[in-house]
Amino acid sequence: ILLNAHALRCADRIGLDAGERLFTRMRRRDWCGQLATCLISIALACWLPMHSVLAFSAPGFAYMLTGVCGALSGRRYRRQLARLQPSGA
Repeated sequence: ILLNAHALRCADRIGLDAGERLFTRMRRRDWCGQLATCLISIALACWLPMHSVLAFSAPGFAYMLTGVCGALSGRRYRRQLARLQPSGA
């Protein structure tokens, strides 16, 4: 997350074009989704009662959110990238 944020701050200096900036933002968003998923899983593991069946399955099932986050992020990226492309291409 921090490396992508740094790259965006230095985008002019390192010569990122509009598509590369968009890709870098998407990757930063993807990593934020990964971090959020991990934190949700940790929270579920810590706060669910140990005698509950959910305590053993819910933290693992939380990782299914990575697929949802990735699909939503990819869809948004493709839509934004299409707007960057000239209409004749």
